[in-house]
Amino acid sequence: MKKVIHVPAVEQEWLYVPDVVYQTIDGIDRKLQLIIPYRRQWPDGLRLPVVINIPGSAWYRQEMYNGILNHSRLAQRGYVMVDVQYRESTLAKFPAQIEDIQAALAFLPTIAEQFHMDLNNVFIMGDSSGAHLALMTALTTGYPFQGVVSFFAPSDLTKLQPDGPAGNLLSSWEQAEEASCQRFITAEHPVPPVLLLHGTEDELVNVEQSRNLYKLLQNAGKEVTYIELEGENHGGGTWWNDPVTTMVDEFLRAYCG
Repeated sequence: MKKVIHVPAVEQEWLYVPDVVYQTIDGIDRKLQLIIPYRRQWPDGLRLPVVINIPGSAWYRQEMYNGILNHSRLAQRGYVMVDVQYRESTLAKFPAQIEDIQAALAFLPTIAEQFHMDLNNVFIMGDSSGAHLALMTALTTGYPFQGVVSFFAPSDLTKLQPDGPAGNLLSSWEQAEEASCQRFITAEHPVPPVLLLHGTEDELVNVEQSRNLYKLLQNAGKEVTYIELEGENHGGGTWWNDPVTTMVDEFLRAYCG
């Protein structure tokens, strides 16, 4: 049986560019994973906002491929997604991870034209330990991010255990306050708009971490939105379902220049 059907034409496609080396340090390549909304014919001058994503991994070696399908949900909404691999704590202590993210940011102009990136609209995002690094990058480097998205961040390392992953990240536990966000949140210190998300039943990073960070940002007069997911634990598919992705998308669009 033969059928002829008509379906709506779709101009937008998807381009996954794996393992783009942004630096080689101590003989080891550090790489980006790019997910790009793609068109066969690009309108003149079209540039897309960029979301730098820092994967969570308890600051150990990151699995750079597991999140590709999740992150493509934001790419489908018109963002260039850039997942950044950084040195794990077993190779280099804090702040080496922030230095790697800065190196990735410095690399972006070399590929921005090729992949239609709008470097005037760059956001940074992360989950868990990656959210800690995203927040710390925004708070300490002076890079002009349009906003920060934090999924269940351990923002205050002093509240964690010295014999756990946070302790392995640091050269000594005395560094915990230096590597925590609250030190940098004052009325005078510049902070881009922040979206915090956390589950009320998080068993790995207590929800009080984001509650306290929200209060600090509010009291300092910063632009911050806080969303709690009732009954939700640490990570999992719920964090990338349509309602949550829509909330993230709305935040990004609100602060695109």
